[in-house]
Amino acid sequence: MQKSKTLIPLHYFYDPLVFEQEKSAFAKMWIFVGFTDDLQEANQYITIDYLNQSIVIKNFDGELKAFLNVCSHRFSKICSHKTGKGHLQCPYHGWTYDKDGLPYAIPRKAEFENLQPQELKLRSFEVATVGRFVFLKTNPGGLSLKAFLGETYDFIEKVSSAMGKKIDTNEISIKANWKVIVENTLEEYHVRQVHPDSLCKVEIQKSQFAFVEPHSSDHMTFKVKFSNFKKSPDLMKDREWHIEDYIHQLIFPNMTIASAFGTTLAIQEIKPLSSGNTLFVSHVFAAKLKENEDHALVKAFNQNAVSFNRQVFEEDRIICEAVQEGLKQAHLAQGTLSQDEERVWAFEKNYMNLMNGSKG
Repeated sequence: MQKSKTLIPLHYFYDPLVFEQEKSAFAKMWIFVGFTDDLQEANQYITIDYLNQSIVIKNFDGELKAFLNVCSHRFSKICSHKTGKGHLQCPYHGWTYDKDGLPYAIPRKAEFENLQPQELKLRSFEVATVGRFVFLKTNPGGLSLKAFLGETYDFIEKVSSAMGKKIDTNEISIKANWKVIVENTLEEYHVRQVHPDSLCKVEIQKSQFAFVEPHSSDHMTFKVKFSNFKKSPDLMKDREWHIEDYIHQLIFPNMTIASAFGTTLAIQEIKPLSSGNTLFVSHVFAAKLKENEDHALVKAFNQNAVSFNRQVFEEDRIICEAVQEGLKQAHLAQGTLSQDEERVWAFEKNYMNLMNGSKG
């Protein structure tokens, strides 16, 4: 198989039937869904929309459990907020569920004939954590989270220890297939053309790829060094993670982690909504510092990083939407790849393996 050609058939980027097949394939994968920061206390919960399903993840006295966020009585959504604290109690008739998903408090229970709580359990899902990251898998069995992540597991733990306060969450609706957006993040070949006034200015000199299947990473060397940023280097010298230049990590299939110099850390979710629509969510964290966290120059540096990220992502949105339109009109069967786009080829290979496996 030649790495000079793309591997995903073009119609996979816009065919609604393929998107339905992807739902089955994704169900076998561990997918990043949130942070333990929002689940620290008993009864705290988060809700997510995952491939057209509402799911709630809740802290039951230190144990995280994940359920379909739909009451088994008359099917109301149980929790309506993205984050919260309280019992899993349906707002419609007050049915309340325990850590096993069983309804344990049912108003006027005696009026129900032959009620079998075991038959009314909420559908449950696998949930696991690494560091401050929460992952979900909707199909039972298969690899544990640690086995799935491989060597990347330790990387995520290191990132977790380096993360300070969250300083931005940016949600962008993009009229493009989720795979277009993932592939855009995996190469810097487009930087000069798409980001002339943002990323291009740091002058990427070299990329070093690493592959831990099905994941991949890129360590980029910048001409612009952190030491050039006035007084900020001294103020951030006690940061947890000292890295040179820039690291970009793909957690297959749709999560990325990126950091420039270990000063800010960006966690991205690329959430498929349909065959032609994606929600791109970027969470930016400041570096964890022993001192100077509230220094004006550090705050200004962090705010500049947020503004820079938002500019880059808006530029990416525009080009990804242009690619989506072009895919529908392409007359060639395959795209062409350079050596700089090797991570795109690896992603497509692993994607096709996933899709072919979902057919079995």
